[in-house]
Amino acid sequence: MESLQAIVDIDYSPIEYINNGGSSIPTKKGYIGYKLITTEDEIMVAIDDYTQCCETYGVALAVSKDLESEKLQQLADFFNNPGNLSGIQILSKKYISYDDNKKLLISLRIITSVGIDDDFSDIYEHNWGCIEINTNYGILYLVAWECHNGYYSHNAQLVCSNFKYDIEL
Repeated sequence: MESLQAIVDIDYSPIEYINNGGSSIPTKKGYIGYKLITTEDEIMVAIDDYTQCCETYGVALAVSKDLESEKLQQLADFFNNPGNLSGIQILSKKYISYDDNKKLLISLRIITSVGIDDDFSDIYEHNWGCIEINTNYGILYLVAWECHNGYYSHNAQLVCSNFKYDIEL
């Protein structure tokens, strides 16, 4: 049975710079996100980390707002104590896009290193993509999202052994 072993922050800084009159300008975008390492796979969601204007973007690990409070607390405990992650078994994985289910994010809560955070209520109508991970503790969602005025976009990569999506948000 496939089980979760680690959650790793992805923080690839821009790699190349050009000198422009004393200031450095990145020529390649870096990426931020998460990689979930299991006994059989690496599940990764990352988004380019290059702000062009006033857009907001990110990657979050989320769960359903309907998840039983006991299971929700157990998941939060797992993520705050990485030695216990192997108790989370991965049953299936699939890609979901904004076009597949525009209202999905409104039903989710974000998991952070300090517990369960707020929801996606401010961004659910904007562009996003996610990997849905069915576990023995409920469904986890690894979500890349972006809020913007329609002009600026960000590249996101959603990858596991079953699929690879390279999308513009």
